[in-house]
Amino acid sequence: MEKKENPFICDCQEICYDFKSFDHHQRTNCRYRRIKCP
Repeated sequence: MEKKENPFICDCQEICYDFKSFDHHQRTNCRYRRIKCP
């Protein structure tokens, strides 16, 4: 079960996200890549 249904919400619970891929044009659209939590 991946949390892909809420693109407007950037949560880091079970999966860490790379916030460097944020879309500056639309802050509502969180475009980031999923990375493993160290």
